[in-house]
Amino acid sequence: MAIFNQSVKYDRRIKMMTPRTTALAIAALLFALVIDGIVFFLAIKGEWKNAARAGRPFHQYLRREADPAAVAVILEDGAACVGVVIALIAILLTQMTGHHYWDAIGSIGIGLLLGGIAVWLIIRNQELLVGPSIPPQAREQVVRILKNNPLVEDVIDLRSRILSIDNYRIKADLSFNSSELSKRLKKKALAAYPEIKSEQDFELFCQNYTEDVLNMLAEEIDKIEAEIQRQIPEAQHLDLEAN
Repeated sequence: MAIFNQSVKYDRRIKMMTPRTTALAIAALLFALVIDGIVFFLAIKGEWKNAARAGRPFHQYLRREADPAAVAVILEDGAACVGVVIALIAILLTQMTGHHYWDAIGSIGIGLLLGGIAVWLIIRNQELLVGPSIPPQAREQVVRILKNNPLVEDVIDLRSRILSIDNYRIKADLSFNSSELSKRLKKKALAAYPEIKSEQDFELFCQNYTEDVLNMLAEEIDKIEAEIQRQIPEAQHLDLEAN
């Protein structure tokens, strides 16, 4: 009987403390919602500007090109806001119905939410672990720059890799236009040709002509690389070779 009386008294104490405890819990959750909401808004605002600057739809930019750290912040704070709302609903339903299984349902819901975000982040960052290719738009831009050069006849092979968020490595094998190259060297070759009087002069002419070809190719490759880096600042490592 004494044990029963003590149990009744304990149950009454719990019931008397519940409204105050609930109010404190709700206040803490609302405070967390405000803080996480502000951080979430600022993160979204920053990436929205980056997407607009890159000329991409926000969802596409966030999924493919955004900084993984920024994506993690957005998802974590977004999940925190949703989790707080779920917790508030679970607490209110528990108080209204008197059934504590709403707390369990709320906890399960928050756990599933966090698990889903973790899986999404794994998929999102998987390519970064193995070195992904540069974005398709950047690749098309590189090919366009190469093919717009009169000396480049064709792009045989183009390989790329993202070393970091703002650091690309691009390697291309190029086929150069021999006709355009000969046109540019024709005037100098014609001026030197009459001076050939002996076999030694001819060897010197061939040597100078070969050096002129190599120097022209090197200068043209430097110009192409400078143009690529001007249009794509992330392309910090370029390797263009004649095939």
